[in-house]
Amino acid sequence: MLDGKKNLRYGVLQIWVRYKDECIYIAKCFLSTKGGVDDPLLPLLRKGEIDQWTYDYKWLEADLYKNLWHLIRDNSRLITLNLDKNWGYPFISNTDLLCEIIRGDIEGEFSSYLLSFYEYKEWEIDEINKLKRKMHKDKVIEKQEENKFWKLIDKNAAKAIWYDRVIAIAYKLADCGLDSIKPYLDINSNNIDAMARLKIKSSRDPALKNHKRNSHYCVEGIITEGTLREKWKLHKA
Repeated sequence: MLDGKKNLRYGVLQIWVRYKDECIYIAKCFLSTKGGVDDPLLPLLRKGEIDQWTYDYKWLEADLYKNLWHLIRDNSRLITLNLDKNWGYPFISNTDLLCEIIRGDIEGEFSSYLLSFYEYKEWEIDEINKLKRKMHKDKVIEKQEENKFWKLIDKNAAKAIWYDRVIAIAYKLADCGLDSIKPYLDINSNNIDAMARLKIKSSRDPALKNHKRNSHYCVEGIITEGTLREKWKLHKA
């Protein structure tokens, strides 16, 4: 549920704070162990400040980036050379590359709210998650479904360019016989599948309605719930 529907500074600021909180959660979990004495989320879960869904999802995000970090660090030379060959390599270290991946992923969607028009359709995001699960569990997916998936991704998802490039290089290296890189790719797929599964659950389970993101649109920074079915309404916003 978005607040501040007609207040540009308050409504968009809430979203910005949410994404910045996301960065803090990831950073703290990245440097700790799930369920360990240094787990930053476990005390919050025990106190009831966050629920089990939040605890599991935040850790999945952190584990996704942890695994990506190990993939990059342990195969640094090959990944760097191939990234540079295909797209150029503007980073001075593996850490800079990972930071750019996280920045592009987390800040990418927020930047959409700064456009003159942005629309978030709940049913399209739900469809992305369902197709994402199917693709990452090696289930049969028809070409029509794959085309639909990428069309929805282009329309709705943040453009995680460097993440996509690293994963593409990793799959290429695996196809060329680098078996040691395959476990990282398996973990990556499992994490994405688990995250998509939790998102689907939040959209269908009434008990998790506070995690459900309703359809909404943003016109010149003004956020309104629902979908904008008629484009002429843009001129009246």
